[in-house]
Amino acid sequence: ERASRMIRRWSGVRDPPRKPSQQQELPRVCVARRPPSLWLPALYRVALRLASLWRRIVSLAPVAKLLCAPAAEDESSQPAPFQDEYVEPARSIPVSDTCDVLVVGGGPAGLSAAVAAARAGASTMLIERHGCFGGCITTVGMETLGWYRYEGVVECETGIGMEMERMAARMGGTVKWPFNSSECLDADYFKIVADHLVSDAGVKPLLHTIVVEAIHEGGALAGVIVENKSGRSAVRAKRVIDCTGDADVAYLAGARCTKRDRRERMGVSTVFSCSGVDKQAFIDYTETNPATYKTWSRRGGEWCQQTADKEEHLRSPFLQEEFEKAIAAGVIPATPSNMDLGGSWSALSDAGEATNLNLVHQPGVDGTDAAELTRAEMEGRAQTLHAIAALKHAVPGFEKSKLRNFGMQVGVRDTRKIVGRYDLVGED
Repeated sequence: ERASRMIRRWSGVRDPPRKPSQQQELPRVCVARRPPSLWLPALYRVALRLASLWRRIVSLAPVAKLLCAPAAEDESSQPAPFQDEYVEPARSIPVSDTCDVLVVGGGPAGLSAAVAAARAGASTMLIERHGCFGGCITTVGMETLGWYRYEGVVECETGIGMEMERMAARMGGTVKWPFNSSECLDADYFKIVADHLVSDAGVKPLLHTIVVEAIHEGGALAGVIVENKSGRSAVRAKRVIDCTGDADVAYLAGARCTKRDRRERMGVSTVFSCSGVDKQAFIDYTETNPATYKTWSRRGGEWCQQTADKEEHLRSPFLQEEFEKAIAAGVIPATPSNMDLGGSWSALSDAGEATNLNLVHQPGVDGTDAAELTRAEMEGRAQTLHAIAALKHAVPGFEKSKLRNFGMQVGVRDTRKIVGRYDLVGED
């Protein structure tokens, strides 16, 4: 009876309350036993509970072993240190697109190449790493395809470049350049102009995409591998045109490239725009203090302009003396970077906006090194505040000006050059 009650209690079965003991003591002799059929269900439930308890103990064994294990003295048991290289595991990637002509880089050159290929009947795709086409015009803030078109310059009347400029003018996205017949392109409006060119020509666009590798088949370039928000994929093409400006695709494909020594390399520029400019006061200042190509850069260096004498009388949009005055007056510190402040201005709007202020310059930056580009972006923005302070102090019309915006990135002039069949030289 006691064993039966114990088994039932372990198995979770409660006995009914016992009746109070009788006055007459019962004999302590068991006259009958419960049949085995009553024990089996209770024993089965006990077995289940014991099995569950055992599984818990087994699951905790690795944790207990880890907590109780002595400190390992063997160096081989320690985690492997980080290596200088990581070998990516092989994997298959989808082919996201195929085309006859693939153009990489959507600046003026890439737009021209893609539009021309599509008009010639080739299925064409245009890949750009930014969120817009237009290259230095839209991402850096440079506003002209050719700012040098002074009176007497001979130029072609046709071509995709002229078509871009005329389309922008029809859409109201240009401003007359101050000293010649060139058109200043509104950097933001030109994004729309580029969209129209691509759509009208039937080019397949792909923005926010970077080329990370070249595809070789049979010793020839057969496409590229790209990465974007959709992941990593391949684009196959019969012809690939590199319009990246940095020879990215050619370099990835194994073409021989060169880079100039850091001391000879052209620098990068942080282009910015200002609002709150008194347009008429500034124009009056430039008329009473005219700058020409003869006085383009008195300090020499990269900004020094080479002429053939016949151009020296031409007006130029160059500012340099004004920053020297600001340094002399103590408005900005005489640091090496501030000593390099100077450059050109461009369009002036009736709303008091001075755009394409190309005044902050940094020499010796490697435009193919992400770390150096990062430093140049941050340093350029810091120098811009000094440039605006100098303009407010020394340039009439800028007294109440303030920063409107930066270009999307620094303007890069000089990176890789492809070693081609023939190199252009000065005589050419």
